[in-house]
Amino acid sequence: MAMNKITENWVDLGNVTDCVYSFEDEIIPSDKINNRTILWLKLDGQVYAFKRRLDERLIINELLGEKVSEYFGIDTVHHELATCFLNGKRTFGLISPMARKENASYTFFWKELANKTEICANSNITEILSKTDEVFKGEPICEEIRSLIVRDFFTNEFDRVTSEILIEKGDSIHLGYLCDYEVEFDLPFEAYTWDENCVLSLNSELLIPFIQCDSELMKKFHLALKCNLLHLLEELEEEKKLRISKEKKEEIKKFSRSIKKHIDARLMV
Repeated sequence: MAMNKITENWVDLGNVTDCVYSFEDEIIPSDKINNRTILWLKLDGQVYAFKRRLDERLIINELLGEKVSEYFGIDTVHHELATCFLNGKRTFGLISPMARKENASYTFFWKELANKTEICANSNITEILSKTDEVFKGEPICEEIRSLIVRDFFTNEFDRVTSEILIEKGDSIHLGYLCDYEVEFDLPFEAYTWDENCVLSLNSELLIPFIQCDSELMKKFHLALKCNLLHLLEELEEEKKLRISKEKKEEIKKFSRSIKKHIDARLMV
């Protein structure tokens, strides 16, 4: 489907050639701040990230991924379908305002753990959660990191990197806003990784008892089993006035059945 046929509900930004914004930032990785992979714009004093996209699948996955994060109670970026002229050429994609809160500071979750514990780069879920509970005892992030792990496992998130996992420090310590959901909802299932290091696989017999004994983690897996992905997709279709193909809906239905069957067979015994 041609990009301009996905919807008629594009936000038209007009000519943004003079609005391209360059800046330095300690949180955003250099490859995402160079105005190549992501175009940064300053419009009416607000900074926005614009993802130029020519693939219907990537756009739908990104928007559906936001829906799933909201379902799990995870703070997330929020995109709108947008079009603009850049250097005389029409382009389409997704735009989102800078997601940070003014009254909070941000740092990397993994860096914080590594600075305060002896956690290894290839640590699995048992080590990650035990160190999180040790360093952030009683803080909301202890529950929220469990939501993230189950959320990403449930969607078969394929390329999560630790630079996307942030800590938000304010009156309390929370998981920072999540982003980047394009490579999700695909079969077959893969072990869930951060920076290509395995975090969770339900094929590991050693991890099953640990997961089953963690009440908060199991609560998140039960929540995953109740998630109606097709319903979320149809909500998205209505809200964004999208034209989503029957093939895409069937793919999501098949994916949902498969991941739930996998979780149920391994954990709900």
